[in-house]
Amino acid sequence: MINDYGMSEKYRNIVLQSRAGLAFLGDNPTGRHREYAETTQQYLADTVARIINERYQAVKDGLYSREELLRRVTQNLLEKETLNEEEFGELLGQAVV
Repeated sequence: MINDYGMSEKYRNIVLQSRAGLAFLGDNPTGRHREYAETTQQYLADTVARIINERYQAVKDGLYSREELLRRVTQNLLEKETLNEEEFGELLGQAVV
């Protein structure tokens, strides 16, 4: 998303792709040549890490905010092993959103 489509605050609409080529003396085991500086690569790595951490935290927050519902679904699955659409819908309908 950042390299291929230029979706970052710093490099808006600039595509930062690597091109395929021959690695020189094993310096680059992927066989890809970067067309930008090491500082740019560090920015990209930091940005990707930040996005992943933000999404991870958002998912955790979402799960914790629905903990009671998840416990009910889990308990039902432990008892019955499967839930049909209607049963699952009933459990969702009981949830306080």
